[in-house]
Amino acid sequence: MWINANIFCDNNSIGLRNLQKKSKSAIENNEKILHINTKIFSYRYTHGKGRGGKTLQIWSKPLNKEEAKLVEQGFNIEDISNATITPKTTQEVLSKALNDDILLKNSKALQVQNTNKTLTKPSENVESNKSTKEFNAQENLLINNVNSLSLFAKASSKKQNLALQKAAVVKEWLHAKGKISTNDFINYINAKKIYEFKLTQNKLFSWQKEYLANGLDALIDKRENKKDDAISTLGIKELFINTLLAQKGRLNASNIHRVLNYELAKNGKLDLKDFLGKKDEFISYECVLRSMKKYLKENKLIKNIILHGEDGAISRHLPALGVSNWKVSTINEIVEIDASPLDAICKVDFINETYGLKGDECSWHKRYTIISLIDTYSGVTSFYLGFSEDSLSIARAIAKYISTYGVPKCIHSDNGKAFLSKNVKALLERLNIDYKAMPAYSGWSKPYVENKFKDLQNSLTANLVGYIGANIKERQAIEFFYSKKERRLKKGYKTNQRRLKTLEYMRECIDDYSAYFMNNKWLDRLGATPKES
Repeated sequence: MWINANIFCDNNSIGLRNLQKKSKSAIENNEKILHINTKIFSYRYTHGKGRGGKTLQIWSKPLNKEEAKLVEQGFNIEDISNATITPKTTQEVLSKALNDDILLKNSKALQVQNTNKTLTKPSENVESNKSTKEFNAQENLLINNVNSLSLFAKASSKKQNLALQKAAVVKEWLHAKGKISTNDFINYINAKKIYEFKLTQNKLFSWQKEYLANGLDALIDKRENKKDDAISTLGIKELFINTLLAQKGRLNASNIHRVLNYELAKNGKLDLKDFLGKKDEFISYECVLRSMKKYLKENKLIKNIILHGEDGAISRHLPALGVSNWKVSTINEIVEIDASPLDAICKVDFINETYGLKGDECSWHKRYTIISLIDTYSGVTSFYLGFSEDSLSIARAIAKYISTYGVPKCIHSDNGKAFLSKNVKALLERLNIDYKAMPAYSGWSKPYVENKFKDLQNSLTANLVGYIGANIKERQAIEFFYSKKERRLKKGYKTNQRRLKTLEYMRECIDDYSAYFMNNKWLDRLGATPKES
């Protein structure tokens, strides 16, 4: 039990002044125990009544080494003083992370449980000679001991960890107090960003006062968030989830609100006329919106599937682990190749010249195809702008790469028909180039070439005349740049297809951009640019 310093000094023949010096020194060194005449004692300060200040109290019984270690770790002396502490138990408590069961291992509750195996093995209970009366008495004792545990022992792992973080900040402040200003200390703690909270002056002083008075128990967050979801309370959780999962492409809370009330009106819980007349509703729109946000926050995969589809969910949740070019050590070991439509419309001048088309008759426009090859080691890139994704364009793209960077040992690509054609296979066999087809619809299997397409389209094509957007949303926005009246006028040309560039001009732009910009970007993994490597 806790006794005042005066009584402790009389019982142990020690001077009060000497005891006060030892306690002051322990506080300065952030120690929770006192060493008095080769014995170890636990101490604390309690607030006196009114303006009485603080009162020094000492635990009446000396502690052994195992108990002293537990006190230093933040456990209450009341919970461990009567427990049987063994070296194995101490090692287990000190080595494992704090959880809901650790403090029970040092409490009277577990002591009773360990001394009476009948509580954990009901089958042996029946065979034992103990009477039902003894069993009930032991069970009641266990319940009483559990109820008498400290707040820290009863708290969850999350609240225990938060309390320990608060205690660590208080200890650090007590050690730095007088050497640094309060504002500088708070800024220092917040700058480290290792705690779950943002420290303020009010929090610091409040935690310091509570910790010095009552220890870790005072730092436990006593607030509870047991408020049930309104939809769960109303018993329509399953209906709400099914309605939410039926959404496609967007999240329409208004539609979910209406469908829920329609279904409830169908079940007789609401008058449909009153709902349509905005006189009554079973569940409000705000409640549906809150529940929808909460559900989607907890289920991000479902949210991405609804908004972006399966491919969008894969791209947002597929983990990026390791390095995809871990097999290569020199240039031209593995080269990735792929084709993608150019996000711009170009003129086809040679058709116009062949047939003598001029002025408004020059309506031959085309969206060409880019074929890209990139070396996975150095990152050098080569582009070829062809009419379509056919074997002839692929052969010309490979020839263009070889003429600049040499013959690759292996080429990675997808399962496109042109890449698997007889002509392309014959070309690769004659050049002694291995070909490896990646799984279908797996862009992450050849990330380098896919990333270069994105760079080219966003950085170059988007700045040129005739750009039509990278997706449907952008294309619609570009089309709507002109008024509906202007779009419907018969002017002899399509919207946003004026002053288009020729195929030769686009090829020059792409070659210049890849040579002077893409192949001259600094790569940290190489410590050089692709062209230098």
